[in-house]
Amino acid sequence: MPVDDGKSFTPARLVYYLQQLARRQYLDLTVGQGKTPLASLLPTGPAFKITRTEELPDRFVLSRFANIRRQQAGLVLETPQASSFLLIHQELASRFLHHLWTPQTLASLQQKLPDISQENQAALLELLSLGGFLTAVDAAGNPHEDDDPGLMYWEYHDLQFHVSSRAGRHGQYHGGTYSFIDKAPAPPAVAPVPEGAVLTPLAVPDLAKKIESGPSLTNVIEKRKSIRNYDSQPLTAEQLGEFLYRVARVKEQYAYDVDLPGQTVKVQCASRPYPSAGALYELEFYPVVARCEGLEKGLYRYLPGQHQLAMLPQGGEMVDRLLMSGSSAGGVPLEEIQVLIVLSARFPRMMWKYSGMAYAAILKNVGVAYQTMYLVATDMGLAPCGLGDGDPDGFALATGCDYYQESSVGEFLLGRPAGGRTEQTDS
Repeated sequence: MPVDDGKSFTPARLVYYLQQLARRQYLDLTVGQGKTPLASLLPTGPAFKITRTEELPDRFVLSRFANIRRQQAGLVLETPQASSFLLIHQELASRFLHHLWTPQTLASLQQKLPDISQENQAALLELLSLGGFLTAVDAAGNPHEDDDPGLMYWEYHDLQFHVSSRAGRHGQYHGGTYSFIDKAPAPPAVAPVPEGAVLTPLAVPDLAKKIESGPSLTNVIEKRKSIRNYDSQPLTAEQLGEFLYRVARVKEQYAYDVDLPGQTVKVQCASRPYPSAGALYELEFYPVVARCEGLEKGLYRYLPGQHQLAMLPQGGEMVDRLLMSGSSAGGVPLEEIQVLIVLSARFPRMMWKYSGMAYAAILKNVGVAYQTMYLVATDMGLAPCGLGDGDPDGFALATGCDYYQESSVGEFLLGRPAGGRTEQTDS
């Protein structure tokens, strides 16, 4: 390494240069047994630090955020707490990690794993400490991270999802990469009409009249609330049709080009009243009707291009299962529910373009759709209530959709409110 000021090359200067190489992912840290590598720590982002800020504790255990999975390069140990991952080269290293699921000391590990030298065990612990895979334990064996005010509230899957879907700590491709553009055609902008479905045309509202005489946006926003008590007379098919038209219909269809070396790929789009990441509009709306004047009880899919409802023949008893799920999530008696609208996502539509953030973008789109549904329902004088949980397995059985191709990602109750009696919640 060049020294441009004529001063001696100090250990601190060496650490500085190594840190710069690691942050740029040009440096891996490897522990070997003889000429055989045991494990390597690979930095994945600029937040990685090549030196520890704290001493290795006397007693330690594997962090509850650590996980092992298979990559093309082999088994890797990851954690959302750090900008690095551990590549496991040998079975000996896997055995070493296995013992760390219970509290250990360096001395106890040396007794259990005599096949790994004391020097290499200390070096492996150094890699694990740098990678954020270890946490200190107290005399009773309680991990310190469980009492950490910043970590104690996080569950593993939440923190992993947060880190994986945001740029910074991981080294994966992220954003609009179009990584499947050479493997599969772009999924359609509008899903095809389901085979065997009975179609019901819906009334088209007079939007010009509503624009001219409707309330202000501020007025609607201020009146928005979750309402869970309903009138004995249900909402009508005409009201449901107006609601879906104003929330989810196709307003315009167009295409844009993606330029690649040697080819141009055309991507079809179909805009709706609510915004969507990448204008992809992967969400589908499935009204599950319990009581709605002018419609039979059953499971329907809204066709946004035709403004029609397609009754799905395979719904059957699964309709009651979906309604029970909505009843439980919303705290509404089953017999009082009028319409449960299930929002599903056609995952390939979003994942064809985006890497690392596709599911996060889908959930953001659900939030945008919820707000649109709330505002339209409020303007119409209906009773809206967004739900925080659902039954994706029940949805798959009811619709026949492949769980990994299209699954439920949001649920929303809709009905006619009880005359003059509403319950405002904290949602």
